[in-house]
Amino acid sequence: MRLVYLSLAWVLGIYLGSRFAFPWSIVLILLGVSFFLIVLSHRKKTLRWGGLCLILLLGAVLRFQSIPIGDELESYRGWYELRGVVSADPDVRDWATTLQLEVREIKLDGEWQSVSGRARVTAPRFPGWEIPRDFPFYRYGDLLEMRGNLKSPRPPDKEGEFDFREWLARQGIYTIISRPRNVTLVAAGEGTKLRGPIYSLRGSMSQSLQRAFHEPQGSFAEEVLLGKRGLMCPELMESFRRTGTAHMLAISGIHVMIVAGIALSASVWVFGRRRPTYLLVALTVIWLYAVMSGMRPPATRAAIMASLWLYADWIGRSHSSATALAFAASVMLALNPLLLGDVGFQLSFAAVSGLVFLTPIFQDWGKQIFGNPEGEISSGVSNYLIESCSVSLGAVIAILPLIAHHFHLIPLVSVPANLLTVPVLPGIILSAALVGIVGIFAPAIASILGWVCWLFITYVFNVVEAFASIPFAAVDVEVGVPWVVACYGILIGAVWLRGNWKRLMGSISKTNRLKVM
Repeated sequence: MRLVYLSLAWVLGIYLGSRFAFPWSIVLILLGVSFFLIVLSHRKKTLRWGGLCLILLLGAVLRFQSIPIGDELESYRGWYELRGVVSADPDVRDWATTLQLEVREIKLDGEWQSVSGRARVTAPRFPGWEIPRDFPFYRYGDLLEMRGNLKSPRPPDKEGEFDFREWLARQGIYTIISRPRNVTLVAAGEGTKLRGPIYSLRGSMSQSLQRAFHEPQGSFAEEVLLGKRGLMCPELMESFRRTGTAHMLAISGIHVMIVAGIALSASVWVFGRRRPTYLLVALTVIWLYAVMSGMRPPATRAAIMASLWLYADWIGRSHSSATALAFAASVMLALNPLLLGDVGFQLSFAAVSGLVFLTPIFQDWGKQIFGNPEGEISSGVSNYLIESCSVSLGAVIAILPLIAHHFHLIPLVSVPANLLTVPVLPGIILSAALVGIVGIFAPAIASILGWVCWLFITYVFNVVEAFASIPFAAVDVEVGVPWVVACYGILIGAVWLRGNWKRLMGSISKTNRLKVM
């Protein structure tokens, strides 16, 4: 548990550093006092570990306040000619393509000069003859030359609205360019050798899914398997939002966590826990899923958390899951302290916390309700269903306060809607992956396989639309941080009471006996 306390001290320090501007002199003085306390506490372990926690907390404050804000490109505003490399998989929409451009050069007074910085470029989907290749015209690793109007992202107009500027800053982007002119392909293959093949495979699978499915099933398959967001019609997306199943629309932290839990349940059902085969299968599913998503940051972070959780489950130490979770969060925040304000990071952390602390409770309840007097389930199918539903409940309940805070609604039908839809996620992912891969070599066979995936997706659509049609499916709310803290305080208190109830009752009984005596 000491590592948990140290990790939480670091996370708390990052939060305090993000909320308050502490003078460096005061922080350094407190650090000196902490070291002094540790030196004096030779035999007092509590004081020593408290000093270490305080040092980490103050160090995290300094870490956050030392983050460089802005880049070299931010000093240029207005129309310029640029050269840069597409550093991520382009996001192709109906009307435009969004690029993340790692800018290398800028033309000043007729001469190219070196510059560093990233820009978010919204380029025309069909650039014309300037890009001499077939669709998609923009690809990862392309060295592009263009003329664009460099601007700073605008802050939100109202309090509580999505902060686009802050969201870009967490990715190290401080410049946006809309509708650049004279876009020219200078060279290709300038990206890393590892990510290039991944994005190429992702693009080929996307084309296979487009050929195999009609809409909206095709867009859903692309979003769930490859993380291509914003492809579905707004009406259907609103149904997912109001039923609390919007996490199914793209690969995110909550998505990976649910897939991890269900993959673990399925592999344990097939292989048992005597050999580590079940662990290797679950890890393979998680990382294949992350790779197919293009190794986007939310999926990668969630895959790391899920891997640590699976390792703790394998070594059979229940408290190790909490330790792994806290340590993973602290390491990620050490690498990028701005992640603390990222909704995807928060959902990933909450989801895996639900798997660690809430899912075992629901598993025990399921076994007590549907098992024999010893709590054992005779049927493998029943056990799998209990495990899957427990995973869904644990993750969904854990993220509900964050959904209410960030998305301003409480989906009242979230639990039953997720219970009926999430268990088919593995079927959708597996069948869509088969269609995407087989479609590269044999489109006709992929179309036949697509009928299985089509049935799964259509079932999800019918369930979601049925729940969304209920008048009280969701309630629009405005909740602040204190409300979120109170909800998680209640959850933490309930979990603690359940684990310590017998000991607490024993202490109360012992106290009462002493009073009587």
